[in-house]
Amino acid sequence: MVLNSHEKCGGNPIDQNITITVRDTIQTCDLQDIGYTGDPLTWANKQQEDQYIKCRLDRFLVSSGLLNTFHSYCNNHLLRYGSDHCLILLSCSTNIVCRRKPKFRLKFEQTWLRDENHGYIFKETWNNNSDHISKKLEVSLKKLHLWGNDRFGIIPRRIKETQMELQKLMTTRGRTIMLPFIKQKEVELDELLESEELWWSQRAKTLWLTHGDKNTIFPPQSQPKKD
Repeated sequence: MVLNSHEKCGGNPIDQNITITVRDTIQTCDLQDIGYTGDPLTWANKQQEDQYIKCRLDRFLVSSGLLNTFHSYCNNHLLRYGSDHCLILLSCSTNIVCRRKPKFRLKFEQTWLRDENHGYIFKETWNNNSDHISKKLEVSLKKLHLWGNDRFGIIPRRIKETQMELQKLMTTRGRTIMLPFIKQKEVELDELLESEELWWSQRAKTLWLTHGDKNTIFPPQSQPKKD
């Protein structure tokens, strides 16, 4: 349900009786719509041309008690990707906590394995360095990081940039013309999200999820004998 005609684009005209009932209900319950950032319309039917409809079907309604509790709040309409609805994210804060930035350590990134050139980079750097093994490893790893940043970039940043580009394409007029570019950008975002999954899996040390519990202290339970 929408609250007014500005919250719908395309399709049949809204039923004013329903929107009035919804607004009256919100007012009776002492709730407020706190606004949003991002695309105003959170749902789309993914149809073409005259059949294309967008509406604001997703919203946060909050009480005055919540507004008095939190010093800052923001409702973000996130990218509509892989679904006909946008995700909506409500961020609230009562104070600001400053955290010390952790020290960065170089590691071999599994995402580099998605590009076969990582082997050539390492081999070339290793063979051109005559220092002892530990120094060769250090220099080779640094070289891989420089190459990896150029090839893959900072994955979270690239995902954010790609999402913004996709959002811009989705809100551009003449959407039918933009469909091939939207599909291409979605494929690019899929690849980045897969790289991010590898990135986080490496940091979360999810080997247990892959191999299961390999604790060999406890013997397997014996199966009951059948008569």
